[in-house]
Amino acid sequence: VEQSQCRANLNTLSTDQALFRTNYGRWAPGMEELDAIAGRSRTLVCPTCGDEYLLVVDDGGYTLSCPAGTHGSIVTGRPSWAGEQEQRAGG
Repeated sequence: VEQSQCRANLNTLSTDQALFRTNYGRWAPGMEELDAIAGRSRTLVCPTCGDEYLLVVDDGGYTLSCPAGTHGSIVTGRPSWAGEQEQRAGG
């Protein structure tokens, strides 16, 4: 359950990054900007460790990571867990 919630939070933050880029033509440099564009009063945190997600922005895009290091990451819109369901289903 915590892994699913953490990944849902990462997906939300990735969507917020896309919205920020659409509006401002660049990636948001930090969580404050993502919270502001989403209208959140509190920063999303990993349900396992309670820490804020890690965000690194560079010329090529961004990386959002679980601070616990166990639930995955999203690199410029691509989740690290993409394909897991297909593998479990035998495809």
